[in-house]
Amino acid sequence: MLFLMTQILPHFNAALLPPNEKLVIAFSGGVDSTVCLDVLCKARPDLNIFAYYLDHGIRPDVQADIDHVTSFCEQRNIPILIDHADIPAIAKAQKQSLEEAGRHVRYERLLANAIKCGASSIVTAHHAGDQTESILMQLLTGASGLRIGIADVSDIAKGIRLIRPMLGVTKNDILLYADAHQLMFVDDSTNESLDFVRNKLRNILLPMIEQMINPRVDKALARFKQHSDELTQLLDARLDETWPQVMVEGRLRVRRLLLETRFVQTEILKRYLRESCPEYRLTYDRVQDLLDFVIADRPPAQYELLGQWIMKRARRQAWIEEKI
Repeated sequence: MLFLMTQILPHFNAALLPPNEKLVIAFSGGVDSTVCLDVLCKARPDLNIFAYYLDHGIRPDVQADIDHVTSFCEQRNIPILIDHADIPAIAKAQKQSLEEAGRHVRYERLLANAIKCGASSIVTAHHAGDQTESILMQLLTGASGLRIGIADVSDIAKGIRLIRPMLGVTKNDILLYADAHQLMFVDDSTNESLDFVRNKLRNILLPMIEQMINPRVDKALARFKQHSDELTQLLDARLDETWPQVMVEGRLRVRRLLLETRFVQTEILKRYLRESCPEYRLTYDRVQDLLDFVIADRPPAQYELLGQWIMKRARRQAWIEEKI
């Protein structure tokens, strides 16, 4: 119990998870989500917890995992929601990677089940190692702007928060906790497959960085994210001041936008994109191309965004609308 108190429990405090809150936790049966769910049950008995398991339709041996998560939850009197999706088929249809399609479906289904259960929060078991991987992934694949890494709390829909209480917990501490409390968990064989970009980062690149450049790369990137978050707060205050002047009735006023620096123009456009079509992947090149389109002094035109959205420009205004 001492290990629980000193290493894990502080991350599950009432400031992050208010008393008596109803929540849905993403529960794969792996060690991370197993520890997260076990701590929630032991440390926060006031919470009303639902567990959610998604079969991605990738592995043929998934029934053993379903049996395990069902048994684990039944022993703790936690309702378990079992769901199935054909991620390979969805990825092919949407022209996405398995990782991208799986993530999109996972959060879409989590949100749908949270609404169904009347939950106000969704909990995932992302830990400090996931934070390190996410920051590196974003830096190496063209992240745009200061917002980087994983937030411990974010709004996923109106009235529903996405909470990651273990971002400050290391993988080693998670494994120690599981061993100390004799927790059984499943190993997902896809975590070792080098067909997935994140696995290449986790199993090849990060160990090389730790061995050859900086054994505490996780600490270095955590400091980088802290500084990025502080700068983002300053930027958000600046955008809040400018927003009513540049955005009128859902449309960007291009003449007003041109009074700002390129950096601020970019951040205004990104805020508009996040609010209008949050699924749009904000890579640097995409945002810059779109900004060039918005501020161009040319006849009316439209720009095809990914998915069902288009950006239109006319009469020195620009706006996003759905494709007809």
